Amino acid sequence: MKRKSNLQTHVDPFKRCSLCSHEWKTREDFLNDRHNRFDGYQCALDRVREGLPAEGLLIFTHCQGRCGTSLAILASRFKAEIPAG
Repeated sequence: MKRKSNLQTHVDPFKRCSLCSHEWKTREDFLNDRHNRFDGYQCALDRVREGLPAEGLLIFTHCQGRCGTSLAILASRFKAEIPAG
């Protein structure tokens, strides 16, 4: 997400670790980081019960140094972008 101020444009990172504050600027940076371990998928059953499309979370562990925190990211953030053609 881009935020504009009077002086500059700021682009939020793809993900920031809530424990150690490590940042991944892009989805590709996050996926290529060997310190991120994929642990599973968590379905948002409350959405399904309400008749909404399932929007699940992909769960990762940030295994760098002493961090070890769990990171939850909406699965939709990993959809490949298909160029218009």
